[in-house]
Amino acid sequence: SRDDLLAEQETGAELKRKVGSLEADITGFSEKADWLFYLLETDYGRILQYEASFLGRLQRLGRRVYRTLTLQRGRATAYEDTVAAAHTFFADHELTVPASPPTKWQQIFTMVRYTLRHPISSLRSMSPARFRKVLSVIRSSDAQDLETWVDARFPEAQSAQTIIDLPPIPADEVLAFPESHKPLVTILIPVYNEWIITHRCLWSILQYTEGEYEVIIADDCSTDETANIAQYVTGVTVVRQEQNQRFLKNCNSAAEKARGEFLLLLNNDTTVTEGWLAPLLKTLDAPDVGIVGPKLLFPNGKLQEAGGIIWDDASGWNYGRADDPSRPQYSYVRETDYVSGAALMVRRSLWQELGGFDETFVPAYYEDTDLCFSARAAGYKVVYQPASAVVHYEGMTNGTDLGGGQKQYQVVNQQRFLEKWQEELTNFHYPNAEQVSRARDRSRHKPSVLIIDHYVPHYDKDAGSRSTWMYIELMLEMGWRVQLIGANFFPHQPYTEKLQQMGVEVLIGEHMARNLDRWLTDNLNNVDRIFLHRPHIAEQFLPHLKKTKECPPITFIGHDLHFLRTQREFDLTG
Repeated sequence: SRDDLLAEQETGAELKRKVGSLEADITGFSEKADWLFYLLETDYGRILQYEASFLGRLQRLGRRVYRTLTLQRGRATAYEDTVAAAHTFFADHELTVPASPPTKWQQIFTMVRYTLRHPISSLRSMSPARFRKVLSVIRSSDAQDLETWVDARFPEAQSAQTIIDLPPIPADEVLAFPESHKPLVTILIPVYNEWIITHRCLWSILQYTEGEYEVIIADDCSTDETANIAQYVTGVTVVRQEQNQRFLKNCNSAAEKARGEFLLLLNNDTTVTEGWLAPLLKTLDAPDVGIVGPKLLFPNGKLQEAGGIIWDDASGWNYGRADDPSRPQYSYVRETDYVSGAALMVRRSLWQELGGFDETFVPAYYEDTDLCFSARAAGYKVVYQPASAVVHYEGMTNGTDLGGGQKQYQVVNQQRFLEKWQEELTNFHYPNAEQVSRARDRSRHKPSVLIIDHYVPHYDKDAGSRSTWMYIELMLEMGWRVQLIGANFFPHQPYTEKLQQMGVEVLIGEHMARNLDRWLTDNLNNVDRIFLHRPHIAEQFLPHLKKTKECPPITFIGHDLHFLRTQREFDLTG
């Protein structure tokens, strides 16, 4: 009846209110439990930090001596019971005791050590006023705040990264890759024998790759243990050729099975590093980028290639080969003539539009360079991304002898490439080894500017830095090549990395500070205009600029009404 229905509705509404009230209570209890857990973790952590400190160790020794002298050995104090409970709490919840912040003396030692490692850049940035400020900060800050301040201003020195080789991996270890129903990236690995090398490559991918991806093994009729790959690797697609296709055709054939939006060609004689994939994908967020490649490293950490240069005779350079990979010219995102097929990511739609590798270059060599030139002709950019690093054990698959084997096709295909791209090479490329600074980032026809400011602009800290940052953004938007010198040569973060990812070459580091005059002599002939900021920076740099024969026009950026201040200073002091 209608009355019964109304009664049931009221009962249901009452139950709903009670359920809502219970849910609110549960939420409240959960929040209180989280808060209590946080308090325990924080307070117990502080106790354990103290126990690990010098004073804590000294106090433990004092307690032991006291109990020994008073014949109370074996008795625990309430404090010791609390320490034991803290250890149990951290062990039960698999927590790590937070490290104690460095003391002020440790922070001072960090500053001294940095200054000794970077004497020229440190002296350039020092003045009596700044020295007084450092002393003031040390006196007025606690250890934790001082650590934050020091980390921002005295970064650890960067040097050639030593790549620790992967641990010995049993060749029969089973690698289980995650299944992906809708992969974003297809990693295609062409292989021919060399099972141990391939297994190591796959192991590194499994360890260091995140996100939705699939792996395709393009097996070109291997006769070693690669033929039994299904026994050792699960979750991958194996495309096995019935007849030996060699590298180029093997890739083209296997790529037909790709499902990802992006196709990543990866040699089997490579190992990827932590965080390698995300920067490549981020670069391809820009709709005008069609191909991107990482920084290639030798196993000893030296640079193998930071993008490639093609000269007007179709010969090529692995730019930066055997140099320190952390140097400024290898650390910013930029267009490049080509990226190596050892690790090359391309939009799959573009790959299909171009028909994959041009079979003119069968069996191998110059097919990756041709793909990059074809992508550019189709309206896309080819970009080098230094935030991604891949180790390449060069020559382990095809050898290094240009006179025989598959490697001989490098010479043959250079001529084929020259014939195909003669007009492009003549109009946009330099003669061999000339104008390297312009050739490395394809800036032959771009205006080039050098910005000199007091340091890498902290766009969120002061108006002058914000202004400089916005000038840089506008210049990049206009298609200019931008280089930046901060007068202290410090790699302030996150600002330096942000600029490098925007495409700015940030000229930082002790090597740059020591060799400023040499750099200016070698590079100012490739700069169209200098934007010089702030009076004290102009005063410091004008002597260096003016003694360079080919100094371009200088535009002075005042930021503030400095002329008024300097005139008044002159009136007062002469």
